[in-house]
Amino acid sequence: MGIEDLKASTLPEYPKYENPEDWPTRKGSDRTVIRFDWDEDASDIINWNNLILIYAEIRLRGSKHAPEASPYVLDISQEDLLDCLKQEYDVLRMEVIKVRRQAQLQKNFSEAI
Repeated sequence: MGIEDLKASTLPEYPKYENPEDWPTRKGSDRTVIRFDWDEDASDIINWNNLILIYAEIRLRGSKHAPEASPYVLDISQEDLLDCLKQEYDVLRMEVIKVRRQAQLQKNFSEAI
């Protein structure tokens, strides 16, 4: 995703670019970053495809990214891993929605003063 941590306040919005060349890329690379459409749930085609990319990355390089998880990376079933990723997405999505609501309330309050 091109960010250091997964906090609702720092998660980027889904870019609505018409030109694919405008899509954000990873630093030092021409590979595009993963972006989720937080307005949609995990079953949305964009979000589901991104979860599948993360699933593949975990299967291929999970042990490298998190050596302590190495014994489990290949042992966990596809269904269980995808369920875990979906659950994590759902949690992050709810946090993003909460942060957005708070920001909108603050904006409305500031404009009312």
